[in-house]
Amino acid sequence: MKVAFRTHGGARTGFGHVRRCLSLAQALSVRGAECVFVVNDDQGVLETIRALGFTALPVDERFPGDAAAAISGLSPGSVVADSYDLSPDDLARLRLIARLVAIDDLADRELPADVVVNCAPSAAALRYRSPRGTRFLLGPAYAMLQPEYAESPARTVRSTAAGILLTLGGGDPGGLTGRMADLLGKALPEARIDVAIGPLAGMIELPSGGNLVTHRGAPSMRALMLDADLAVAAGGQTTYELAATGTPAVILAVADNQVPQSRDLASAGVFLYAGDARVEEVPEKAADLARRLAGDPALRGKMGACGRALVDGRGAERVAAAILGD
Repeated sequence: MKVAFRTHGGARTGFGHVRRCLSLAQALSVRGAECVFVVNDDQGVLETIRALGFTALPVDERFPGDAAAAISGLSPGSVVADSYDLSPDDLARLRLIARLVAIDDLADRELPADVVVNCAPSAAALRYRSPRGTRFLLGPAYAMLQPEYAESPARTVRSTAAGILLTLGGGDPGGLTGRMADLLGKALPEARIDVAIGPLAGMIELPSGGNLVTHRGAPSMRALMLDADLAVAAGGQTTYELAATGTPAVILAVADNQVPQSRDLASAGVFLYAGDARVEEVPEKAADLARRLAGDPALRGKMGACGRALVDGRGAERVAAAILGD
């Protein structure tokens, strides 16, 4: 079967939609499917998709019909749509082409799809507006991660947190990375702080001195997570990767859609939620929470175990099986 992916990424929208689509595409490819991406014309997005061996076709977003025409020309058996920028009408057009799988987070609009995927902990409580017969794949069991996250994490809970991972997504929303690195360096002056800079981030000014180690385009975020005693991270796709690796973390929301998910994961005991990073005092609160978490190995161990129990890293396999009818 050929599967067409319609998604968006970039400095404005972040990289989470593309990342989870790539994870699903990898799971589909293992099962023999041919996957093609139709995306916005962003060089970073195109290069990232192509680096994993998938075809990426750029389209001009000023002309929505171009994307539908490109997908129709592929004659796919299924279309996977993952973007807040796709309206119900856009989705309806895609559904005329092939069986439609909509990846969603908020249930904030009508979703005329055959399959809806939402991996948020509270997804089952949302009221979706979809056609009769739509299949719903809801909850963290369907969190779509790269294959390596299915491996059981080897982690030792140390009495002292020596390594802190700072990761704020594919870009650098609001120039937060430099500020957060400075705050963490002051809160935890003895710790090594690994700063993971995403593929969509431009030049980032980081504080000089201290124990900062910069990682741009790291080949494996999983390795960085397993090497960290705790993380400070933006909400979104990264939170599920942290949960799968049993990495305790302090989470900040950097976009409106990340707030409910971050609160849900905190309520489930997986992370500490500092709040919306666009509120002036929240980064300072995040640094304080990181300091407190660093000094509480029992809590770190409990949070890590809770995260792995919630997200086992096999969500992409489950969604791929549903798409292919396995």
